[in-house]
Amino acid sequence: MTSLASQSSDLQSCDQAYEFLKKWLIDHPNFLSNPVYVGGESYTGITIPIIVQLISNGNEVGIKPLINLKGYLLGNPVTTPDDSNYAIPFAHGMGLISDELYESLQRSCQGEYSNIDPNNTRCLQDHQAYSQCIDGVLKSQILEPSCGFASPKPQELFSERRYVDEKNIELVVRQSSPCDSSRINAYKLSYIWNNNDRVREALHIRKVASVIFIDLPVGTGFSYGMTSLASQSSDLQSCDQAYEFLKKWLIDHPNFLSNPVYVGGESYTGITIPIIVQVISNGNEAGIKPLINLKGYLLGNPVTTPDDSNYAIPFAHGMGLISDELYECIDGVLKSQILEPSCGFASPKPQELFSERRYVDEKNIELVVRQSSPCDSSRVSPPNFSNNLLPI
Repeated sequence: MTSLASQSSDLQSCDQAYEFLKKWLIDHPNFLSNPVYVGGESYTGITIPIIVQLISNGNEVGIKPLINLKGYLLGNPVTTPDDSNYAIPFAHGMGLISDELYESLQRSCQGEYSNIDPNNTRCLQDHQAYSQCIDGVLKSQILEPSCGFASPKPQELFSERRYVDEKNIELVVRQSSPCDSSRINAYKLSYIWNNNDRVREALHIRKVASVIFIDLPVGTGFSYGMTSLASQSSDLQSCDQAYEFLKKWLIDHPNFLSNPVYVGGESYTGITIPIIVQVISNGNEAGIKPLINLKGYLLGNPVTTPDDSNYAIPFAHGMGLISDELYECIDGVLKSQILEPSCGFASPKPQELFSERRYVDEKNIELVVRQSSPCDSSRVSPPNFSNNLLPI
């Protein structure tokens, strides 16, 4: 909350992560037996191993609570404070520099590309040629334009961090460039758009908000049941579970009791969100503690009836997908995304009263690709492949 608190070294941030995990487990002792894996990507290749070592050291000397550490995982990690010695072999492997230049760099620099001897003229010349070859290449994503960073990476021992009083970032677009359609430009523009006072006022955005994401019903998102029986849930049961969770959470965090509560969701939750809101309202009227300061609910592209197919044909006609004469010609059109091929769903929607949900003992989903089709490159295809590769 202050600029001083926003200053942190790598070692300090590792200590803070360990302290947080210990305090969290003390507050949630039912998770003490759960296996713990520590994960991260990019720069956390430096800090994650330190955090894991701190946890391991704490366990060895008996610091409570003992953490059931099982391992760690890293994605595209930085592994040394300066990994520039590995950049040149990578550039050669990716075809950014020629075989001749790479071989000359190996001979002249002898594998030392970051701290070059100023007297080694040949190595300096080769390294300059290398720098010219990769000039304008985004090192983290070589197939994308080099457009800078939307947020800074921690580099210094006590680097300046962002905090709540930070000024809005300003961006002036001077001329058309490849960066106009890049992810970095979108991030930068989002800073301006999100922090614009008129935008925030139009969207009724508060200065401070607390958001709780709940994966319901059991089996969606990261939620799971420990048994197949626990993984069975009807819509009404999942609504009761949401209400019970919210009451217990507010009991554990009483400082949030006065906060206004809005319940939100999208898609199929158009069926369940109104029920959750009604259950909360009924509980408040009956005086069930804690009383929840319910203010309203919001829905995005919601399902409003168990079967809304009766409304699909008028929608198709209204969108110009069918003519006035052929008002019922809708075969083969994906109703939720009319510009994409109709390829089914990667995950089922809860339809039955007691539908089967995923649980931890479920077998991996297998996918057999029989022939090429427009669905091979659709958003539905990748989740099926991932289910085939990764156990749920």
